[in-house]
Amino acid sequence: MLPLINPQSPTPLFDQIYSFFKQSIIDGSMAKGAKLPSIRQLSRSLGVSNNTVIAAYQQLNDEGYLVNIPRKGLFVANLKTEEVYPKGEPTIVRLTLPQVLTDKPRAEYAFNLNQAAIDEASFPMKEWRKCINWALDKPSLQYGGYFGEPTLKKTLATYLFQSRGVKAQPEQIVIGSGTIQLMGLLATLFKNRAKGKGVRQIAFEEPGYQSSRQIWLDYGYQALPIKVNEQTGIRLDLLAPHQPDLVYLTPSHQYPLGCIMPVAHRLQVLQWAQEKHSYLIEDDYDSEFRFKGKPIPALQALDTHERVIYSGTFSKAFLPALRLAYIVLPPHLLLYLQDLQHLGQSASINMQRAMAIFMQEGYWDRHLRKMRKVYRQKYEYTVGYIQEVFQKKITLTYHYAGLNVLMKVHSNNGEQILVDKARQANVWLMGKSDSWLLPSNIPDTPHLSFGFGKLTLEQIKEAVDALYKAWFG
Repeated sequence: MLPLINPQSPTPLFDQIYSFFKQSIIDGSMAKGAKLPSIRQLSRSLGVSNNTVIAAYQQLNDEGYLVNIPRKGLFVANLKTEEVYPKGEPTIVRLTLPQVLTDKPRAEYAFNLNQAAIDEASFPMKEWRKCINWALDKPSLQYGGYFGEPTLKKTLATYLFQSRGVKAQPEQIVIGSGTIQLMGLLATLFKNRAKGKGVRQIAFEEPGYQSSRQIWLDYGYQALPIKVNEQTGIRLDLLAPHQPDLVYLTPSHQYPLGCIMPVAHRLQVLQWAQEKHSYLIEDDYDSEFRFKGKPIPALQALDTHERVIYSGTFSKAFLPALRLAYIVLPPHLLLYLQDLQHLGQSASINMQRAMAIFMQEGYWDRHLRKMRKVYRQKYEYTVGYIQEVFQKKITLTYHYAGLNVLMKVHSNNGEQILVDKARQANVWLMGKSDSWLLPSNIPDTPHLSFGFGKLTLEQIKEAVDALYKAWFG
């Protein structure tokens, strides 16, 4: 018997798991002596982090609903007699975990429309292998710096200023194994900074990046959904009455709607943050790939009051498997980093050095110039062919940036049915309903993402034809 959890609920996941087991124990659905699934089992079955399950189990144990027997596991306590277990071995009733129905891996589909997938054929493998070998000429066999390798941080500081206008000293940069991991670090930093002042609040774009939002919920923050204007980004008129501690934004390419926040709106958001003493987390998602006009400066580049925390990654522009991302902290927050050294460094020191060499040798700039041309061609072809085939059956939301286009499908079928039909046609894609925190805000028209990064032009054509046949054929 497994909990039914709702990732879109404002109730934190650990609280949903805790409530399920508590009620099951009280009403007798779980008998005394029943063994609970292990932390790893339950986290895998539910698709949540180990920390989420640990928090739920710890609360149940603290309240006396469970008994922890060393080297055996957690068992349901005897609530009727207050006698936890008679002497000797407890009666163990193992819960049978149902077989989890899993789809086949994305890689096994003929067409993978994952918006995070890159063009593998264009990856500079020869140059990257050379940089790895150079880094391993003098390998580090130790842990390395807590918050990133100095060589990469120095190189990044120069690159971010030249490409995005981001103002940063190397000491302000924190490197980790991905955006999600760094969000966990930030959540801990701000909790420590609050010094027990109660539940913290973070505002998110509605719709917004579900994975990052979930991390903050897992850390006990209250998420405040703020609706987005499809042309300008987060609605300041809806944000203004509130005073959240932080606001999570994707101004360069709003996720998932795709709009680019105009400079005038950025300045207004910055002024609001200064007046409210709130921090803005700028996820510079897809900033490297804009296919029309010049890139708009980063929000952090316009910030004159140290209210912006800049977040970037190498996953989209370079290599997802590298698991390398970074944040730029305002100088006055660096003091709180010292209390986070116990978290250690999650990114390989030798891969950080290899990335620094890759950038210093000019390979990075060359790679970006090449990929902008490659992805622009794919983007234009994708938009043109979808419009040609689907005509008025699909409305595209696109703003000349990123590695995907968002499709609003005008169909009598809901999102999940469209996803299932696509996968039956050997096309892997995802719906975007989980981008909305509140179910009442999910639009009636299904929103699905067409990621073209990994596909050739011919595969794009075949994937579009397959989707049309599956949905309207």
